[in-house]
Amino acid sequence: MVLIAAFCGESVAERGNNHGFEHSNNGFQGNNHGFEHNNGFQGNNHGFEGSNNGFQGNNHGFEGSNNGFQGNNHGFEGSNNGFQGNNHGFEGSNNGFQGNNHGFEHNNGFQSNNHGFPRSLRAIRGAGI
Repeated sequence: MVLIAAFCGESVAERGNNHGFEHSNNGFQGNNHGFEHNNGFQGNNHGFEGSNNGFQGNNHGFEGSNNGFQGNNHGFEGSNNGFQGNNHGFEGSNNGFQGNNHGFEHNNGFQSNNHGFPRSLRAIRGAGI
């Protein structure tokens, strides 16, 4: 096992398979392949982050503190967006897999996204269909 200087000051008996940086109080601690900041893959944004955007804050990693897979957002998070707050991962604090939200949250999952024909039916009716 190779000990990294970042682990100084923490007393953990077995850190396990640490390929990146780790912190304490995490589910799956010691198997963090991401970045140290209380998380594995915290703030690893593979998408676009800002406001009024599609794919805002597309976090494919792990976000939060003291968690295993906290805030693993595979969707799109922010404001005024399609797929806003689509959290496919785990969100919370001091938990492994807390708040496994597979849907859409933040009042904007497909908001006003009409998959049917709310107004075009008039044209179909007028055509005699």
